[in-house]
Amino acid sequence: MARQRMVTRTVLETVCEVMTVDVTSAKVENRAFTIQGTYEKTEDALVVLKKSYETDTEKLVTVVAMERKETLYGMLESDFIRLANVLPPRGSKANEDEDEG
Repeated sequence: MARQRMVTRTVLETVCEVMTVDVTSAKVENRAFTIQGTYEKTEDALVVLKKSYETDTEKLVTVVAMERKETLYGMLESDFIRLANVLPPRGSKANEDEDEG
């Protein structure tokens, strides 16, 4: 059986252990959150985490630990072609206009 062609992509994420406070019960706990990209400083990661996960009742206090995670994703090339958006060729005028916006 012939090997089927795959489209692959390595995705970098940061897994953060964050001290959180439930303001309604004053319960403090450490929870794990995952954000896209890598961060060197805990302060930078906390800003992104707060935008994505903080609510009126759950406050993110501090990043206790961070770990970089690298995951390889893949799908059959036929599925990729069926599901992907068609983009203009790299370096074309349409691509440059999108980058400015």
